[in-house]
Amino acid sequence: MKVARNSDPCDNRLQMAQALEGRRLRAADGEIGRLQALCLDDARWAVRYLLVDCSGWLDGRKVLVSTLAVDESGTDESSLCVELTRGEIKGSPPFDAERPISRAYEACYYQYYNWPAYWELDPLAGLPLSQIPASPQLVSHDTGHTRHQDRHLLLSTDVRGCEVVARDGSIGTIRDLVVDSRYWLVRYMEIETCSGWPVRYVLLSQAWIKGMDWIERKLFVDLARASIERAPQFDPSRGISHDYEAQLLEYYGYPPVSY
Repeated sequence: MKVARNSDPCDNRLQMAQALEGRRLRAADGEIGRLQALCLDDARWAVRYLLVDCSGWLDGRKVLVSTLAVDESGTDESSLCVELTRGEIKGSPPFDAERPISRAYEACYYQYYNWPAYWELDPLAGLPLSQIPASPQLVSHDTGHTRHQDRHLLLSTDVRGCEVVARDGSIGTIRDLVVDSRYWLVRYMEIETCSGWPVRYVLLSQAWIKGMDWIERKLFVDLARASIERAPQFDPSRGISHDYEAQLLEYYGYPPVSY
């Protein structure tokens, strides 16, 4: 295990998106392919699906696997286990990776697996199947519909390189995402600042985002440039320690996070 600042162990729950991409996915009865990208809901910054490249098995077909099906107990540093069979995945609704994911497709997807749709499960979205009550408390239809319509699904690979704009101007670009692999939520974004040399890397919480323009590839944060520039520096090679996370939140005046 790598050791972070002040010999504080890295939090294995927090994973860089690029470290997750490329991992093998294993169903209950065999391998199904490799994780190509995370599919994010930008209203909650939750990972809704894993985009899996099934080359060598399904004639190069790509499939979506809901994070509801990820078996945390069976995952390791090289693979992720899902509580599905290869046959179930093979029979799932065909997915066109070149087109946006529509609500109609998602409704068909959840109907196929006989799962409640995540927009009906809020605030339970992100929990694995084993932690969802048999009769979950659903939100109202109108609220769920509005929430789902207002959000966009995008790939982790498309978020990288987007410009980050502070209250008083551009501050850098998104280099990677920090994902809480227990609840499949984006906790932080790794930013490469554009001010000065050498290059500095800092983390910004998704809670500080105030808007997105994905056409222009811009993400707006409710912070000043100077505040971001002076934030505790993040060393990607060392991972995220408990000490660093506490230091970062203290710097911005937020209480420690309890997950």
